[in-house]
Amino acid sequence: MLADLRFAFRDLLRNPGFSAAAVATVMLGIAGTTSVFSMVNTIILRPLPFQQEDELIYLRGAAPERGEDSLPISYPTLLDWSQQARVFESMAGYYAAFLYMAEGDRAQRIPGAWVTPELFTTLGVEALDGRVFGSAEGSPAAAPVVLVGYALWQNHFGGDPALIGRTLRISGQTRTVVGIMPPEFRFPEYAHLWLPFVGTGTEPRGEGLLSVVARLRQGATLQQARTEMREIARRLAGAYPEDGVAAGVRLLPLRRYYVGDTWTAALVFQVVALFVLLIVCANLANLLLVRASARDKEMAVRAALGGGRGRLIRQLLTENVLLAALGGLPGLFLGLWGLHLLIDSIPIDLPFWAEFGFDYRVLIFVVVVSVLTGVAFGLVPALRFSRPDLVEALKVGGRSGPAGGKQLTMKGLVVAQVAVSLALLVAGGLMARGFLDLQRVEPGYHPDGVLTAVAALAPDRYEDPEKQRRFARRLLRKLGNLAEVETVAVASRLPVYDSPTRPLSIEGSAPLDAGGEKAWVMVETVSRAYFETLGIPVLEGRAWNDDDEEPLRAVVNQKLARRFWPDGEAVGSRLKLASWNEDGLWIDVIGVVGDVRQSLDRAPASMVFLPLAYGPTRSLTVFLRAPKGASAALSGQVRNAVRELDPEVPVERIKPLREVVDESIWQPSIYAWLLAVFAGFALVLAVLGLYGVIAYAVSHRSREVGIRMALGARRRDVLLLFLRQAFVMVTLGIVLGLAVAVGLSGALASMLPGFAAADVPLIVALVACFLAVAALATLVPAGRAASIDPADTLRAE
Repeated sequence: MLADLRFAFRDLLRNPGFSAAAVATVMLGIAGTTSVFSMVNTIILRPLPFQQEDELIYLRGAAPERGEDSLPISYPTLLDWSQQARVFESMAGYYAAFLYMAEGDRAQRIPGAWVTPELFTTLGVEALDGRVFGSAEGSPAAAPVVLVGYALWQNHFGGDPALIGRTLRISGQTRTVVGIMPPEFRFPEYAHLWLPFVGTGTEPRGEGLLSVVARLRQGATLQQARTEMREIARRLAGAYPEDGVAAGVRLLPLRRYYVGDTWTAALVFQVVALFVLLIVCANLANLLLVRASARDKEMAVRAALGGGRGRLIRQLLTENVLLAALGGLPGLFLGLWGLHLLIDSIPIDLPFWAEFGFDYRVLIFVVVVSVLTGVAFGLVPALRFSRPDLVEALKVGGRSGPAGGKQLTMKGLVVAQVAVSLALLVAGGLMARGFLDLQRVEPGYHPDGVLTAVAALAPDRYEDPEKQRRFARRLLRKLGNLAEVETVAVASRLPVYDSPTRPLSIEGSAPLDAGGEKAWVMVETVSRAYFETLGIPVLEGRAWNDDDEEPLRAVVNQKLARRFWPDGEAVGSRLKLASWNEDGLWIDVIGVVGDVRQSLDRAPASMVFLPLAYGPTRSLTVFLRAPKGASAALSGQVRNAVRELDPEVPVERIKPLREVVDESIWQPSIYAWLLAVFAGFALVLAVLGLYGVIAYAVSHRSREVGIRMALGARRRDVLLLFLRQAFVMVTLGIVLGLAVAVGLSGALASMLPGFAAADVPLIVALVACFLAVAALATLVPAGRAASIDPADTLRAE
């Protein structure tokens, strides 16, 4: 083996051009495959920082009758679940929330969570320093305590070892720090502070806040848990029919809950990357066939001196695996660099588990793939040239070109390259088309020229709804007086987010739950100028004249109006929203506005808009419409305005609304970019493979071409000779590629958000583009053949 390696090194150094081209090709193929595998490793393979994570199950309520499969539950329901379920060893509840840590006259809003004390036992996590919550700290009589995350401890408190035992002002209450959590622990996904959830067991069952995580008992399965929990949920819904307890339950492995659809997308792109790697192997196999045909005499001499076929195959495979290894190492680093570029382009904060990077799994993957790649692209040439024709090869002036069977192998590899690259090109084109279609979707409002910001009101200082309303009114007046501001409005959230849903009743109509279908609508609270600021058209009636003094009135969107008032009688009707106000007052409908899409890839939902005065919120989203170019100056003015009203109110997420809308479709953007890169690389490799085969055919048929031209063949005839050869290979590849593309596109459409449906004109255009590029790749060597001087050929004869 060492002798084979030494010979392989010497041989590669004697052919630096071939060696550099082969290593570079392998490097790019390994880089693409490695970058995607790093994502697969993070999303699917790398363990979460919890003990025996495969036993951890995520649970939420479900209401199949209204299409809801992820509903929070109440604390009494959590107690019933934990007491009645036999399939779980332990169960804990939690809900994520922004917490306010006050220091002096400033408050900082920090992602955190309220958790039941059983959470840490369920997850199998201990504190890095101090302790976690004890069971007694879930009772109302317990002393207020807090757990601090490692990153917050390091960045905010400078890693002070004396933090344990200190008191912090958290969300209006003085709490004692009892523990610091390990660096890798952040549950739920973005939390840096944890407070014990204190429940009494008497909370309304229909108004839950909690998500649930549970650990399966030894030997229990997810299917057993689903069966038992569904029975428990049905039993509780029957026992408390008036409380609106969800009659269903949703269970997922905790990892699947975290990664969601990215699980499927990661596997899809791993398959795509492997397709590209197959094209790399086919391309290199053709290169090696071309190179090996020039080594016929060498192989014949080795065989004549006693070298067996196995010995020759071993030598050739050693050279090929060495090529793959030389490309694998730089491919590893190039792949990780490309991955970091991809991650940096994601516009959202990644959760704690999304730590993309290098570990032993990636290293093992690169080693295995490099070896398999070397064997894959080297096996066909090794088998072909390990049985040399001794008589023909050792003749002086004997044939040096590939035999017919070997030429057929080269052509077959080109057909395979064309088929796979065209399939990827079609998939990339449809993904790009879907993304462009999403960008052209009208969201129902005009985001250009609108700046957004979030003013977060601390619950200890703004628990009273009247204080929240007063602050909102003062903020609107102050921002409305800014010179650059044309209109200003406040709402409870950005329009790209789903609003809370409520059951709907309409005066004078039968209950809207006939046939088991209950009408649920999204409810959003907004200030008077909201529709004007965002450019949402008022189609019927009007919006509010005064947020403060008018009776409770509502504006509905067009979808809701068409659904329940198809005759145009929405204005003047009255509706009621369950659980919205304690008095159950009827709400007058005074206007109908255009539909707003919460997501560009979904149809608009039925919505009811209420005045901000009747829906106070501690998180005020501000919208300011201003002339183009004024956003930069307004950002500072918004901060100053809020600081003048209350220096303890943090201002966050100041950005143009257009940027918010673009960020909402970041996944289709990333998917389109990835498929475009892989499809482009595959196209280049396929064209290079076609060029190589035609160029090789030209070099070994130059004598034939010269004789043909001497006998009267025209330049056009020579061009057509090689164009026909290329046309046959490309046509076969296109036919096979379209068949693969149909199946691949159908699968991707169900797996990747934003993937466009089959578009025949686009596919035809992509095939025409492929043919044009293939024709160009053929014309270059064919033109060289047509320029052969027959006199030179005959003189050589």
